[in-house]
Amino acid sequence: MRFNLVKAILDYFNILSLVGISTAMGILWRRMNSTGMFSSTILASATFLISRYVLACSRDITIGAPIVVGVLAGVIGSLVTKPPSREKIEKFFTKIYVPIGQEEKLELPLEEAVPQSSRWYTAGGLFIVKPSRQSWVGFLLTLVICLACVVVMLAILK
Repeated sequence: MRFNLVKAILDYFNILSLVGISTAMGILWRRMNSTGMFSSTILASATFLISRYVLACSRDITIGAPIVVGVLAGVIGSLVTKPPSREKIEKFFTKIYVPIGQEEKLELPLEEAVPQSSRWYTAGGLFIVKPSRQSWVGFLLTLVICLACVVVMLAILK
């Protein structure tokens, strides 16, 4: 019973992490749309389940194949369907990249709200903004929490 419960929890976290592929693509790539998001999530999850339970593949394939399939499905799903409107993209990226406490910038166009000097890379539809100190602190805090969760999970398994 305990082994099945731990296996189910690990499978849940693996599938949940596959949702992160489409989420990251949606945050970084302007062309990503809802069809790409659903395609990425569903096909990556299906690939995980099939490689793990039907084909009984090694751990490397069970982890790597869904990531590759998720990225490809997101790209293909987005490219074969209508792109989001420019207004939606501008509004979305403005909401994501305007820091808390600077809400007055939300009414500005994206070019003014997130000036070119605040960006690392924007070619090819990518939109990568230079992280602020607050972003780095948040990332490091989240990393510590994730590592603590892994340590707790490993302790439970022993």
